[in-house]
Amino acid sequence: MTHRRSLITDILTVQLLITGVITIIALAGLAWTSGAVIRHNLNYWAEQWAGELNELGAPFYRPDHGGAMLDVERFIEKYPEIRRVTWYRPDGSVFTSILNGGARDTAAAPLAAETIAELSQKAGVSSAYLLQEEHDRKFQLSGPIWVESFANDGLFDAAKATPTRVDLLGFVTVDIDFSTYQTAFSKNLALASIALIGLLFISWIVGHALLKRALRPLSELQEPLSQIAQGTMEVTFPATRHKETQAIVSTLRDTLSTLQKREQHLLHIANHDVVTGLYSRHRLVSELDAEIERYQRQR
Repeated sequence: MTHRRSLITDILTVQLLITGVITIIALAGLAWTSGAVIRHNLNYWAEQWAGELNELGAPFYRPDHGGAMLDVERFIEKYPEIRRVTWYRPDGSVFTSILNGGARDTAAAPLAAETIAELSQKAGVSSAYLLQEEHDRKFQLSGPIWVESFANDGLFDAAKATPTRVDLLGFVTVDIDFSTYQTAFSKNLALASIALIGLLFISWIVGHALLKRALRPLSELQEPLSQIAQGTMEVTFPATRHKETQAIVSTLRDTLSTLQKREQHLLHIANHDVVTGLYSRHRLVSELDAEIERYQRQR
């Protein structure tokens, strides 16, 4: 006997697949949106911190080196995502480096030559910073540190614009780590995904039970249909309150009534003469045989 799938299972499987695809698309969109939000926030904070780069460069030109470093420590303590601030000399060698928390970093690497060239061109201009993404939501914000001075005092040629001279003191980089936010988001997203899978499984079970209950009138028609297939015309159909099932039952009853009338008509044609309406020879012989058998039983 060929095994057939359940209609309820097929309906729920299709529904579950559609819901799963929509869920995956929604989660992917949420993950992409979170990355876009992080990048947007980073660009915003980069512009804010870019304005602080000159203040972070205070150790280059303030005579009180200890006080300048204390100011820097206070600044980076306000932003836990700042991992390290490093100062470089104009040739790219490390001047000093401080970690968030006040510890000195002796493993800081010098600046690359292309970075030095690019930052040197930004000295004296607005938005003088360079934002580079390293990996795993870790970024480096770099900028030149310079001082500007007038080329002359302007007393003898006040009508002309007084040019300024830019003296490059060095560079400063701020290492920013947003991976903790991404990790926290990924954990929450994973928990939400597990919870969503659990809800989908529960909804599948509940939906199976509800659909099975809703389709029970159709299942109850299997027995009457089986009796009809075996040739039984006197069939009792179960009561139903659904209009769709009631339409099916009404159609089956009309079909049975038509079949019964047709069967009676064919039986009448088989046992009676079409012209006279009397029993046919076959029916007469059958009736005589039945009577002879009855009298033999009764002696």
